Amino acid sequence: MNKSALYKVWQEDWGNYYKNPNIPSDHKLRAEVLKIFGGKLNGKKVLEVGAGSGMDLTSLVKIGAIGYALDFSENSLRVCQKIAKIQNVEIETVVADARRIPFRESYFDLVYSVGLIEHYKNPVLFLRDQVRVLKKGGYLIVDVPQKYNLYTLVKRYRMRHGSFRFGWETEYSKNDLKLLAFKLKLDTIGFYGRGSAFTLKFPPALRNGWVSILDYFQNTKLAPYVCLNIGIICQK
Repeated sequence: MNKSALYKVWQEDWGNYYKNPNIPSDHKLRAEVLKIFGGKLNGKKVLEVGAGSGMDLTSLVKIGAIGYALDFSENSLRVCQKIAKIQNVEIETVVADARRIPFRESYFDLVYSVGLIEHYKNPVLFLRDQVRVLKKGGYLIVDVPQKYNLYTLVKRYRMRHGSFRFGWETEYSKNDLKLLAFKLKLDTIGFYGRGSAFTLKFPPALRNGWVSILDYFQNTKLAPYVCLNIGIICQK
């Protein structure tokens, strides 16, 4: 799928979300961010690249961060602004290509993306500009699909048969992300795992039990190996 086709998919999706912006933030990501900053985000400049709904970003702004949302989809940023208004916070939105971020060097304390770099075949080239705008000592978080789960098998099957609506997407293991950080000359601080592809398909009675099990694993060393998504935390 070329860039213009992917743009149309995201514009359509975020146009629909704008009508019903009921998208939860991820408590695991927020917890990891709070951990690296010692529980204090006051005045920290935070950029979410490929902002999507902006729910994670607004949750960070509510506890003191200065938030910037960057996306190539205007409809995505409309959702971000709508959710920020509902949450009674202010964020700055920027329509731009993530490979050419319109900020000066060493501007942000934290740059992060969720569900983004897996759509790009050269992740080092894609992330290089995010590292450029990061302060010395600042943090980069990359949150992507984790390689070893059933979702990967289903996704690859759909891609082979042309029924995966996002065209091409890859996935990462812990070692893949370590290598990525090495190529970007960043220090690896840690990893986390979160989410399950199948939670929402269970009936409510089973879903609650599965969520409890998932919450348990998300807080263990097994999380980067068993959860739907894996995140790496790096420092410049």
